[in-house]
Amino acid sequence: MKKILDDNELLLIDAHCHLSAQPDELKENENIMPILKKFSKNKTNLILNVMTTTHKDHEILKNNNVFSNKHHSNIKFGVGIHPWYCYRYSLNSNMTKLNHYQNILRIDSYTEEQNTFNELIAKNIEKFPSVINLETYYNDAVISCYDFIGEVGLDFSANLLEISDILNIRNVKVSPKHQTDILKFFIEKAIYHNFVLSMHSVNARLDTYTILKEYDEAMSKCLKIVFHSYTGTIEQFEQQYLKLKHTKTFMSLSGYINLKKPLTKKMTKLIQKIDTTKILLETDVPINTDRGFDFRSDLAKSLKIIAELKNIDYVMLNKQINENYNNIFS
Repeated sequence: MKKILDDNELLLIDAHCHLSAQPDELKENENIMPILKKFSKNKTNLILNVMTTTHKDHEILKNNNVFSNKHHSNIKFGVGIHPWYCYRYSLNSNMTKLNHYQNILRIDSYTEEQNTFNELIAKNIEKFPSVINLETYYNDAVISCYDFIGEVGLDFSANLLEISDILNIRNVKVSPKHQTDILKFFIEKAIYHNFVLSMHSVNARLDTYTILKEYDEAMSKCLKIVFHSYTGTIEQFEQQYLKLKHTKTFMSLSGYINLKKPLTKKMTKLIQKIDTTKILLETDVPINTDRGFDFRSDLAKSLKIIAELKNIDYVMLNKQINENYNNIFS
């Protein structure tokens, strides 16, 4: 058998990557077709699930006519707002820009009072990003252009660096309620459009589960969710997410987060015990990267690590992962 990294006949699937590293990195009128052509299936034998993280990604894709261009059948696009950037969006069209930011921003510090913080926001409000109404911008016509929903989710540990820089205060965060409301918006869109949802959950596993359980009890049809770079325990996954009746949950594992050596005991146990029918692979890397990153090599390396931990043939494992992907995203 050939060495894994030389096996170009192996179809590899990246279940979670990005258009760019930052939402302002690419210009809205930038030509991204050369980037997409670089990942042609005929050249790479690779399938990509490309996440969007803000409305600026959508503008780039729309301006490049990717939704009507059928030449990249191996690339699927997800529509979403990453929790790191959810502060730029509102679900209340009647709220002013100032009220929006004063309502959702918090300081993770005991040295500043919220009232003083709100006064500081008011003094600097012109420097803050414009607020996009989520329901108006992400209407059903926009959502239907895509193949799935992602990246969305919760991240209660994330600091808002852009706002921190404006105010010169560290540890500015968005309220958990605001993140939760935006996640619920996209869950409801996923249910309505029968879309898979690629989920981010950091320091918010119980909150994520509670939300999903509420929807699960109210749903009659199936919702499919892929937890990207899942870092919880096998017990949490099996005792919570796998107990949902109308929600099918899976995990995608990345070399950067999950499989970086030396592996933790928790991650080793997770991989050894998780059923192979629940696994996908991912890179979580922007496709416009120019740092010499090789998507195939990274995915193949991850595949080999998982196969060794589970003591199974990597070709058979890849076949199962590809079947999982087709079952989830078909």
